[in-house]
Amino acid sequence: MSTDEKEEIIKIEENIFIPLNDGVELSARIWMPRDVAEKPVPAVLEFLPYRKRDKTTFRDEITHQHLALNGYVGVRVDMRGCGDSTGLPQDEYVEQEQVDAVQVIDWISMQPWCSGSVGMMGISWGGFNSLQVAACQPPALKAVISISFSDDRFQDDIHYKGGVMLMGNTSWAAYMDAITSLPPDPVFSPSWKEKWKRRLDAIPTFAKTWMSHPTKDSYWKHASVCQDYSRIKAATFLICGYADGYTNTVERTLDNLNCPTRAIIGPWVHLYPHIAVPEPRWGFCTEAVKWFDKHLKGLELPEPPKLVTYVQENVPVPFPEHVEGKWIQNPSSIMKRFVVGANRKLRVMQEGGGGSGEGVLSFNTDTCWHQLAAFFFVGRNGLPMEQSPDDRRSVLFDTDDFTEETEFLGRPLVTLTVSSDKIYANIFLRLCVVNSSNQSRLISYTAYNLNLDESGEHMERLKSGVSKSVVVKFDYIGEKISVGSKLRLAIAGNYFPTFIPNAEPVNFQIDINRLQLEMPTLVSSEPYTNVIPAITKCKPLEYVMRKASSYAESASINETGCHEFQTKSYSGEKEFLAHSLVTEWRTEENTSMNPADPASATQNVTHELSWSREPDIRAKIKCEFNLTMDKDRFYIERHKIIKVNDDEFFSQHTKTNVMRNQPWVDGINQ
Repeated sequence: MSTDEKEEIIKIEENIFIPLNDGVELSARIWMPRDVAEKPVPAVLEFLPYRKRDKTTFRDEITHQHLALNGYVGVRVDMRGCGDSTGLPQDEYVEQEQVDAVQVIDWISMQPWCSGSVGMMGISWGGFNSLQVAACQPPALKAVISISFSDDRFQDDIHYKGGVMLMGNTSWAAYMDAITSLPPDPVFSPSWKEKWKRRLDAIPTFAKTWMSHPTKDSYWKHASVCQDYSRIKAATFLICGYADGYTNTVERTLDNLNCPTRAIIGPWVHLYPHIAVPEPRWGFCTEAVKWFDKHLKGLELPEPPKLVTYVQENVPVPFPEHVEGKWIQNPSSIMKRFVVGANRKLRVMQEGGGGSGEGVLSFNTDTCWHQLAAFFFVGRNGLPMEQSPDDRRSVLFDTDDFTEETEFLGRPLVTLTVSSDKIYANIFLRLCVVNSSNQSRLISYTAYNLNLDESGEHMERLKSGVSKSVVVKFDYIGEKISVGSKLRLAIAGNYFPTFIPNAEPVNFQIDINRLQLEMPTLVSSEPYTNVIPAITKCKPLEYVMRKASSYAESASINETGCHEFQTKSYSGEKEFLAHSLVTEWRTEENTSMNPADPASATQNVTHELSWSREPDIRAKIKCEFNLTMDKDRFYIERHKIIKVNDDEFFSQHTKTNVMRNQPWVDGINQ
């Protein structure tokens, strides 16, 4: 659609300030049909800290423009202390965030262009807070769409997995430090420097907060909608992808909600499904309009199936542009149980039978894995590689080659009886498919903090050599295993740099005869053929790439035996034609660890940002984050320097530390 055609149908308010009760004003960009003065329509809110002016502009323009072209007002709001809004930046998902969103929804519903009905949608942070705000039950909020979200902030987010801290926890803290350090646009804020300086002084040390809560305490329970699903009354549409970090949450939330629901699980990374990889994509914009037509406008539309999911087939390594498979609806799975037989072979358990393996198996933490390095992916960069190098560093349990095609859909489970020679210990598991060419492909991974109970709320010290039985849940999968391929269960004592390593070398023992793998085997389903093509007439905001984007990663072992990992990414230099901003963002992350000394692990993340309104304003922001550790503590160092037109504007250097296993004070579980 041309710019002239678009302007005939919709109008865009570049910046409207929404007043809150405490005097803070939130900046909104609004897309609306031109005839809303005569014909008020429902509105859809997206509420984020990610800067509507420059960071999420590409996707915002497509999704909200599509909504406006189909009879909705799209409202994209920067949260307080972010983008062009006033106020100070905060930690994620705090109560004030939900209070603000409820006030914004109330404001929207009372505007002359709004019919009084409001929806909410978003991915990641916007997926989380769509559900969190729905649980607050603002009267005008009738429907939400939540993509790549979590219902349980401790068990399923970028901070902890299986109770074990992810390296992504601190990578994300460094990112949040950087993005909240960008300035407001002087076009909307004449006193932008003063506003910016107040923000910079208020940015919290995100990592310290998140690392100080290693159990599922009240900090994580707040805004975890799993604490009371019944609070959500608005119609709820859930979406995620297998290559994302949030697939577990879709089925669990779907099963526990009592409001109108639907869900789609595809093969995608952490992106909206109409722009995601790998293909096949899905026409999210069209599906969103249909959902809101039904629940905001009250149109009589056919009831969609509750769950539509993709079953992947014969996925090659490395990850392809397009994943073969099929869309299904109304699936039903049963658990097929495997036990360990001779030569560590996984075999289907016969009724009344058990394992007949080799007894107790010992292994240690002298492992370090290269082939996976992120909790979620926002593109093809960093997707899991062929797993054989990791397999060689692991304890392996393989099935025989499959003699018939078998489909799995759901969360695999592993039952382990394990002991450790240390009082604190974590174990790490992967599930792979090994094809007839002996290529090993990751389909799921997880970790388990042996000190936590099943709820994740209580921590206890292990007793050396005393066994503990645990049930470990893998992430949700949808996989068809072809004839001649086999399943592989891999177990190890570290999984770096995906997870923070064990504090010191640990020796483990597993009772092989008690080990069980349960696979969710698909027994019935129906084909789903009403897949919406990922086509829209809407175009993103125009920009010129002055410099091309790039990405590189490397892994090496130095002369001392230390494993080193590096990623470098560059956004490219972009000039937005509509408002003349020029931006670029460079990130370099370096992690290292000597497997013989897990507490030697280090992480350095450097973000270098450029934000310019030429020729008058040129801002350069450099944020450096360093993490080191020993067996008792984590040490966090932040260094930030900001220049405006080559003159120093702001400088900050902070150091702090956090005790490992924080709930333990003098040996008492607090």
